[in-house]
Amino acid sequence: MTPSRRLLNHFESKYLPDTVVTKKVGMSFRVLGMITSMVNAKDSKGKNIGLGLCLKSRSQGAVVPDYCKVVKRGDNTFYEYTSSALKVMQQYKQKFPWVFDGIAKEGKKDYYGKDFFPSLSAEDADKQLYAMRSWLKSLPLARRPMVKQEAKFAPIEAIGAIQQALSASSAEKTKPVHLENISPMAVLTAPDPSLPR
Repeated sequence: MTPSRRLLNHFESKYLPDTVVTKKVGMSFRVLGMITSMVNAKDSKGKNIGLGLCLKSRSQGAVVPDYCKVVKRGDNTFYEYTSSALKVMQQYKQKFPWVFDGIAKEGKKDYYGKDFFPSLSAEDADKQLYAMRSWLKSLPLARRPMVKQEAKFAPIEAIGAIQQALSASSAEKTKPVHLENISPMAVLTAPDPSLPR
């Protein structure tokens, strides 16, 4: 337990307040709130395409561990983000600035391709939306499940370090044992009278 606690403390994630994230990425609080949650665009056929990073869900009271956490200050609820989440947002804005610009212009629940690309044809707008969606799905955070915001969880690096330490120590301790001329009854556990025969 002591080495595990030491590893957990060593890999504790540092979280940045939303004020720092908005300045570093260059966006408003409203855009940050939308881009880190679930916001959709519809393609020309009416199919939903997720624009958001889905790091948090206020309605479900859930967050993605190692990327986002809830902080309560008085009666107000705020979200803080790790440097990994900040890096993803910066890459997202650099690769697809039109998403951030479109959301900044107008706050909606659902957008359409023409909201982002008024001068492009429907097919070209769809291509841009699909390229953005495939990039979002390729991110490691896309495969991370949400947990309840009250849940306590260990950082993923700490879990990896503990697993590595356990596998290294168990590999050293469990060497095969060869027994010769031993009766099978000598290696069986004693019968337990409380168990059925």
